[in-house]
Amino acid sequence: MLASLWVARDMSSSNLDRRRFLKYAGTGVVCGAVAGVGGYVIGAQSGVTTLPSTTAAVTETITQTATPSENTIRLGVACDISGFGGKQTLEGAKLAVKEINAMGGVLRRNLELVVEDTREEQTGATAEDQIKAATKLVVDDHVNAFIAGFGTPVNLMSVSADNKAIYIDPSGADMNVNMKIAADYERYKYVFQATIVNADFGIIAADFVSQLAKQMGEKEVAVMGEDLDWVHFNYQYAKPAFEQNGVAVGETVFTPVGETDYSAALAKIRASKARLVYLIYCVANTVPLLKKYSALQLPFVMAGYDCPSANLQWWEQTGGACNYEVPYLPIVQSPLTKRTIPFYEAYNKEYGATPQYTSASTYSAIYIYADAVARAGTTDPEALVPALEQTDLICPTGRNVFTKDHYLLAGPEYVSIYFSQWQDGKLITVYPEAAAQGSVKLPPWMK
Repeated sequence: MLASLWVARDMSSSNLDRRRFLKYAGTGVVCGAVAGVGGYVIGAQSGVTTLPSTTAAVTETITQTATPSENTIRLGVACDISGFGGKQTLEGAKLAVKEINAMGGVLRRNLELVVEDTREEQTGATAEDQIKAATKLVVDDHVNAFIAGFGTPVNLMSVSADNKAIYIDPSGADMNVNMKIAADYERYKYVFQATIVNADFGIIAADFVSQLAKQMGEKEVAVMGEDLDWVHFNYQYAKPAFEQNGVAVGETVFTPVGETDYSAALAKIRASKARLVYLIYCVANTVPLLKKYSALQLPFVMAGYDCPSANLQWWEQTGGACNYEVPYLPIVQSPLTKRTIPFYEAYNKEYGATPQYTSASTYSAIYIYADAVARAGTTDPEALVPALEQTDLICPTGRNVFTKDHYLLAGPEYVSIYFSQWQDGKLITVYPEAAAQGSVKLPPWMK
């Protein structure tokens, strides 16, 4: 009987109702405060040969002539190797592979990363670029499974389905993926999302922003986001969540993809007299937005999604214009679980930086796959599907359990999201209360 990695076996079923847990999302997170847990065991002891950490190595292949070996398990990574999200994806993957190989690998086989560049974050990139990269990984590089980066995961579902290849998405949160799985399970059963989905992102964020609105004495929020599908999905769930919290949604502005000015959008928000704005950005360059906001000392607080703002270099990149912005974070340096702080410290030691957007979810995705292989005793996709569906792992971001449609359960006992505010060059966690380091401060020009 194979032992699982990071197992919490008190779950009776992974098919749980998301809304049942989301209604508790604003109450805080369950913190397993066991700091200093550094190593993880994969599989039964009979399947593990413990190696000293000095022997650990990540094999990264970016070549068309890569030759698979029976002694390794090949994991493909399709991402933009020079992009913001791609960099985070690769760093998370490399760290997980290094740790797992240091423990003897899985089923006495080391993990090997094979990387293909999608250029998906570059101007002019297309879905075809993503599809070609993933296809090469599966067909030419013969990977056992693949992970994709920052792009649109629904584009790669056909690659997974046509080749019966396990595909784990750590970043997309695209609900189109889950809808396709629900509609045609047999074809798309090989696809899993190691993240919560847009509905959850929208509902949890609305809960936080609603609390902030009440603290500010506001009964209405404005909305500003990029004109992309993921934003509209997020808004579709956030709007009724605001209303259920007694907060009305007022002026709503979606800016064009590639916007660099933002003057017209900011003018609309200012004219609405909103004092709190729910932001929904992740792909756009928001440096010009923040610089205009700061220079004009606009009388509102911006809170929500601005993915690059979780970068500790964001203060320098914006020239301090991000001061008082309240962005989402996928992970914070608090004992969310017994794996969080050890991961944070290992990541910082490895890269001299803090984990960001896709770092933690990709790291967890590698462990999820490794754990499933260890329990199934094989890399065969048909055997791995049920093993992955039974996943119940304590990861840095929380307890990872898949729903029947293959995305992660959200809620205080599972995976949630966090918000911090830029305050004079530092990111201060403000939500949820269990992880908070301080509270939201209003810009001095609003007082």
